[in-house]
Amino acid sequence: MKFNVGFQLTINCILLAFFFGACSTSVATVDTAYEEPQSVEIFLDGQFKEVLLKDFSEPTEGMMQFLHNMYTGIKYPYEARSNGIQGIVMIKITVNELGVLEDAVVSEGLGYGCDEEALKAVLKAGQMGFTPAIYEGKPVKSRFDIPVKFKFA
Repeated sequence: MKFNVGFQLTINCILLAFFFGACSTSVATVDTAYEEPQSVEIFLDGQFKEVLLKDFSEPTEGMMQFLHNMYTGIKYPYEARSNGIQGIVMIKITVNELGVLEDAVVSEGLGYGCDEEALKAVLKAGQMGFTPAIYEGKPVKSRFDIPVKFKFA
């Protein structure tokens, strides 16, 4: 599935649990809103530059499987649940020219254990690889955010 600017895919973990058994029973609900980056950073001339791409990096197994893999075993952190914390953790990932997830860091966090749980989930799902971004007909290293949403039912 190619992503288009402005495209948003929202999947509720309850539905994933129904279809895939993706959520632990300890999760109140966790869902993700994957919104395609309005721009993608690609590595050119020794630095990252922001560009709009037609063919940017995406999970090799497709977004549905990526989300399934991401939410398998994810748990809503106890500290976040007990403090009523909800929101979105942004994970910035770097995918190299070969489609390998090279790096993942929390770019915007919630704290209370949500950041660590989101990062762990994205790293797990990213093990299957990505198609590399294409710029001027050649694969390039790219960097973009993946939002992971924590929300009570």
